[in-house]
Amino acid sequence: MPQQGYGAPMGGMGGPQPQFREIMRGQGIDQNEYNAIVQCATFSYQSHQTPLSTAVSNAIKQQIGGEWLVIMHPAGQKYDFCMTCVKGGDFFSFVLDSTQFQVCRIK
Repeated sequence: MPQQGYGAPMGGMGGPQPQFREIMRGQGIDQNEYNAIVQCATFSYQSHQTPLSTAVSNAIKQQIGGEWLVIMHPAGQKYDFCMTCVKGGDFFSFVLDSTQFQVCRIK
């Protein structure tokens, strides 16, 4: 059963807004997708949903459709990954507090 509340305004949890910082956004992510991704990630993050990457990817899929890969890691930590099915512009990287999110459209 789908979780409710992904369309709620950011900050609707009553707690402080996490600090947001954009790292990089590909040209394939339009403004509506950008807003939806940030909103879904923020809501799931503030709601302490687990596993968080699954909650965020499912919320994005529910709100804007498509298939999404979400990878999270502590901000500033080096990592290495490659997916051949991701087009160069279909990604968005940002930080909420001290957690970095890598979001890629895979379909």
